[in-house]
Amino acid sequence: MGRLNDLTGRVFGALTVLERAPDRKKNRYWKVRCECGCEKIVAGASLTRGATTTCSGHIHRVTHGHTIGGNKSPEYQTWLAIKQRCLNPNSQTSKYYSNRGITMSDHWRNSFEAFFADMGKKPSSKHSIDRIDNDGPYSKDNCRWAVRKEQMSNTRSNRLVTIDGDTKTLTEWCETLGVNKSMVRNRVSLGWDEVKALLTPKNPVGRKPSGANPRTL
Repeated sequence: MGRLNDLTGRVFGALTVLERAPDRKKNRYWKVRCECGCEKIVAGASLTRGATTTCSGHIHRVTHGHTIGGNKSPEYQTWLAIKQRCLNPNSQTSKYYSNRGITMSDHWRNSFEAFFADMGKKPSSKHSIDRIDNDGPYSKDNCRWAVRKEQMSNTRSNRLVTIDGDTKTLTEWCETLGVNKSMVRNRVSLGWDEVKALLTPKNPVGRKPSGANPRTL
């Protein structure tokens, strides 16, 4: 059998991998914690192929009044999105969060109730979670609910784009990711999907993609 991948800390749906568990019947097993607080042992293959994403009674539990039968409140969705950014190395934006050293405090990571007690109810649909220090962690002392800096008009530069549960205007994403605004706008004008336009690296000099200008794309 090949070398076992380390799943510790990975997030699969509602499950966070805590540690390796003893093997059973020659399969590889892991101890996981569900968002509802339940802990169980799950086969690694079942996690990685998406067959197991919650504990058996998760969708029937009402643990904090924010998820019933799979329906999640805005605050709960925000908490899940933060976990994806900081704990899932396979997320689309991991290089801008976890790989940059952006972490989630243990106090929040292990308890939605703690997150909600610290942050309270999302004031409006225009508010999103905001880190006061952009290089700091997701924690009580460094986070707030904040409205966007720009108007929400449906222009090309201000259209809303969601990546890994984080919604910003196209212009805000350019600033956050450090990518050239003109390049992204040109890509979108050519029909690119906004997420692809933001996350696709600039073409190396000398490699001209079909029908495009390498200096702008």
